[in-house]
Amino acid sequence: MGWIGIRGPAERRFRRSADPATPGAVLTRGTLRIEATALPGAVPQNLVRYATRDPRPAGVTLVLDVDGTLRLLMRRGDRTLAAAVPTGLTDSPECAILSYAWDGPARHGALTVWLPDRRILHHSHIGSPLEPSLQDARRMACGTDRITVAPSVGLMTLSDATEPAGPLPGIAAGALVETATGPRPIETLRPGDIVRTQDGGDAQIRWQGSVCLPARGRLAPMVLRAPYHGLTRDLVVTGDQRVALAGSEVEYLFGEERVAVAARHLLGRHSAEPVTPVSPLMTWHQILLDRHEVMIVNGAPVESLDARAVLTDPAVLPASVLRDMPAELRPRDTRLALPVLQGYEAVTLQSVALG
Repeated sequence: MGWIGIRGPAERRFRRSADPATPGAVLTRGTLRIEATALPGAVPQNLVRYATRDPRPAGVTLVLDVDGTLRLLMRRGDRTLAAAVPTGLTDSPECAILSYAWDGPARHGALTVWLPDRRILHHSHIGSPLEPSLQDARRMACGTDRITVAPSVGLMTLSDATEPAGPLPGIAAGALVETATGPRPIETLRPGDIVRTQDGGDAQIRWQGSVCLPARGRLAPMVLRAPYHGLTRDLVVTGDQRVALAGSEVEYLFGEERVAVAARHLLGRHSAEPVTPVSPLMTWHQILLDRHEVMIVNGAPVESLDARAVLTDPAVLPASVLRDMPAELRPRDTRLALPVLQGYEAVTLQSVALG
């Protein structure tokens, strides 16, 4: 089924029912995903704490320690689990995507921390994961009296599948990518196809994929409006999808002909605005090229998938969207096509561009 639970500031959903014949049924596979603005403090912080004794003792706690270590503590009946992963968080608040994914029958799981602004993925393998019950999962998504969620947590979602961590696709279906044979919808492209790049060259597709994600929080959709950025038609993306910018302001401020910027930093300009999703879930697409490149999508310069975080660390590949990609197709060149602006740099550029 995929994503079955969403808990946000004004929303609580759960769409799976336990089998009446097995009231103690567990989620044998699944993912707990939390989006938080994280900042280690002087004392450990409970980001999420769920505890119950009905019908038997159970609990899930995610704690951010003072040294930035994320700790997961779980209990279901007589079974317990303790896992930890360093986050690399510093003394400045930043977005962190925290995921616990488990596959009970296969006896493996993972605790991950994805820092999207710095494109860093921290990972800890779990050999014997603990599966929550369906009842506990429902209570975590919709309950009020057994769970405490810190104000820094903006979104909590639950899936009954092992969802990927790290860099994710961020382009909506129907987007037209310029290829050697002309514009083609991104969802129709396949490994081996040739894509035209912004500088007039060619790049080969090594991977094409999609993922269904909650259309909330960091993954809420936004639209880049035509004719800005060279667009011939509107383009729907996630806020983390990067586009290329050029012009006199870019050269003046950064000494570069072109830079890349996350689409979220374009909000507030005429060229970009948020979109109200028609469904709590959306499917996003992307392609990985033989090298990181700027391709042409709906006429605009848009980056291909930046997978450095997983391509440079084989240990995290099984937790990513590239987990089924044949090893012989993985790009060896993981350099970025363009310098990437940080949030404060994008704000500076926007203020100069707007006068």
